[in-house]
Amino acid sequence: MLAYNLQLAWISLRQTPGLTLLAIAAIAIGLGVLMTIQTQSRHMRSLPIGPVSENIYLVQMDNRDLNAPSLDQSFEMPSLSFRDAMYLLNTDTPAIDATTTWKTRGIITTTGQEYNPVRGIAVATNSGFFSIFNVPFLYGNGWTADSDTQGNAVVVISNRLNRTLFGDEDSVGRQITIIDKQATIVGVLDEWPITSQFYDRSFFRGFSDDIFLPQSFAISMNLPRYTRIECQAADRPRTRAYQLADVRHVINSECAWVNLWVKLETEDSVENYKSLMENYVSEQKALGRFPREQNNFLDNIVTHQNAFLSRDARFKFYQRLSWFFAGVCLLNAILILLAKFIRKTKEVALRRALGAKRNVLLVQYLIELVVIGAIGALAGLALSYLGLQGMLGVYMYGTDYEYPLSTVEQLYQMDWQLIRDALLIGILSTIVAGLYPIWKVCNVAPAPLLKTE
Repeated sequence: MLAYNLQLAWISLRQTPGLTLLAIAAIAIGLGVLMTIQTQSRHMRSLPIGPVSENIYLVQMDNRDLNAPSLDQSFEMPSLSFRDAMYLLNTDTPAIDATTTWKTRGIITTTGQEYNPVRGIAVATNSGFFSIFNVPFLYGNGWTADSDTQGNAVVVISNRLNRTLFGDEDSVGRQITIIDKQATIVGVLDEWPITSQFYDRSFFRGFSDDIFLPQSFAISMNLPRYTRIECQAADRPRTRAYQLADVRHVINSECAWVNLWVKLETEDSVENYKSLMENYVSEQKALGRFPREQNNFLDNIVTHQNAFLSRDARFKFYQRLSWFFAGVCLLNAILILLAKFIRKTKEVALRRALGAKRNVLLVQYLIELVVIGAIGALAGLALSYLGLQGMLGVYMYGTDYEYPLSTVEQLYQMDWQLIRDALLIGILSTIVAGLYPIWKVCNVAPAPLLKTE
């Protein structure tokens, strides 16, 4: 029976090719635009660290001036001062793992200068970074906790930089020069399916950084602080100097520039960590620090990311516009399908007069709608693919092809879940669009129409 109804659906589609193509086009265009925007939204919100992301928290404590504006959301709050981050990192806390991050940069060369120097952005962190964020390795591993303590000149580099400097060879044990200091490579990252740099709160789209080095080594080298630094009013005129000048001044200041991430596995540990933060701020208040009322945040990385993305008014506008556009296309599809099935009124009247049941006709036309929806969904997927490739081309051109295509194209690809969703949306929306037209034509009274013939 299904094969027979499919055959009838195919015959019906061929009887009205113009209206059929218009209905398919309306569904495909609406779905193509919708899935293009939804794919971008999905990738922006995805994290490559799996379910553990719910257990990784960003620590924030408000040490700003009394006259600073009130802040109610975590993404608005500055990071921590160096002294506060180091206290919480090194003291006994409920966290089972912790890491700090901030950005620096420098000129990278190989020791033999076989390759041209490369300007690299580096992440100053500690050994806990690689375990807390489930970072994959192609060669070697991260450095040890002893390297953090001793400030050893060791680095982990990305597979991308390894390919540039050493041509995909195992470079563990080889050396590179950062500015004027030699550092030994202890690990090379594997392809990390990262879609935004969540670990430094910038959520910069695309890929991970190329160099990771111990924070203690970066400070001993006085590497510049290529990161957001927020100071109290007294220190604000020196903010630029704090980025480039002697690091001893900024690590002893009240300026906030260090991100602290902690891993807390239970609700009790979260509450205990909050209590520790409150007690610490109270103690520091007694010493004349933290002039404002306590305003601490301990949000997991998913909450923090969603709060950050929610402030992007332009992206929210595009999302709403895509749903509105899809709705308009669906409305057009309803009108087109109504015109298509109204043309079947006399045929339905004749079949009803010959004994065809209304339910049989409804099933037949529902199958025809499923066929139209499936074709429209496949066409929408093709349009979405073309749209994503076009956006990828615009992005690469806009960045003057600064980044390798392999590290960016993942942001413009649909996965199987998105493809499944697109097919379901296409078929279900077509059924919804066609329910009224087929209900109207199947409920027409046959006698008056037959009398007119």
